[in-house]
Amino acid sequence: MKIVLIYQPEQTHNASLEDSLIRLCKSLDKEPVVLDVKPEQIPICIDEETSMVFYTTPRERKAVKQYLKASRELRIPYTFVAPSADSLIPNSLVCPVTFLEEEAEKGQFAAALARYCDTKITLVTANDYGSKARKTTEKITSLLDKFSLKYQIEKGDKDSFKLYNEIAHKSVSRDWDMLLLSASREYGLDDILFGPPELHAIINSSAAVMLVNPRADLYSLCD
Repeated sequence: MKIVLIYQPEQTHNASLEDSLIRLCKSLDKEPVVLDVKPEQIPICIDEETSMVFYTTPRERKAVKQYLKASRELRIPYTFVAPSADSLIPNSLVCPVTFLEEEAEKGQFAAALARYCDTKITLVTANDYGSKARKTTEKITSLLDKFSLKYQIEKGDKDSFKLYNEIAHKSVSRDWDMLLLSASREYGLDDILFGPPELHAIINSSAAVMLVNPRADLYSLCD
């Protein structure tokens, strides 16, 4: 299995990122791979041997949209990092939790980073009237507890619909190195016109953003 770091063609390589890729692969017992490919080539380059992929892309709307489009069918986590970043390994990670049940799937990736990279985990539960976000948070903490991992739980100021945007803006003042988000199930009209929540989170956040695509076999269309 391998972890892939992708640059855009003719983009300057970042030695610090590549050094951290090697260290991350040693921690997770994976093979490091560095590629220079266009966004539309990503589905071809990412095969079943890939367990994680990182994109070094500018926080520009057009560029981010291209990578999001190319990654819609990926079954592995994919992370947007700034080209000038100095590491792929997060010291601290924030995982916002909304009412969507697929949010629980992010727990396994948070647990892996905490176990093998000693990443500090913060869970932020949406400020909803219902109990779905709280119950999903409990599912994640149950997994973290199985490995005796330490974590913090906070309650967000915003509800599930605005939580990602809140977290993205807070990352500027907090010590979070990475945001762990779920990508949109489908794009509605607002997403097509103005961009999905994950697009705005990537553009507005100072931290790396790891995305996990929802799996159709893990949720019903009627929550």
